Amino acid sequence: MTASPRLILVLGPPLVLGLLELGHPGVMPGTPIAATLAPIVTWWTALHVAQVPLFALLGLAVLVLVRGLDGRAARISRGALAVFVVVYPAFDAAVGVGSGVMLRALAPPTADRLALIEPALQALFWGPVTGLMAVVGSGAWVVALIAAAWAWRGAGARERRAARPA
Repeated sequence: MTASPRLILVLGPPLVLGLLELGHPGVMPGTPIAATLAPIVTWWTALHVAQVPLFALLGLAVLVLVRGLDGRAARISRGALAVFVVVYPAFDAAVGVGSGVMLRALAPPTADRLALIEPALQALFWGPVTGLMAVVGSGAWVVALIAAAWAWRGAGARERRAARPA
């Protein structure tokens, strides 16, 4: 891969995702999800549809950075990235897109309808299946990044040893 496409892949997805995340509303346990998301349901759904490929591209960006590196840390990073690009976008789509579709089905979103759907949204956001997906996906991302940094550290140490005069 030449420098320019590699640079675009390594910098583009994190930059685009970071900019999109500036418009991501926080949904905390115990807060009313339906009332928070109903006014922005179109943006919410579009954001989470866009995040699915962006998270996969984010994983690919790190994969490009560890490509060609040898050792246990690089292998761990690549394995964790494989888990991340499958699990985390699936979690984000299930919660983000799923809740958006549920809320759009309420049209118009009256107070009674929002109250009716709130328990289902709470279960979707904080349930055991999506919760496990969030933990596994996030954990894989952290492991992938730490292992990638470790692999790069090891590669830099080898280069410094090789460049030292004998």
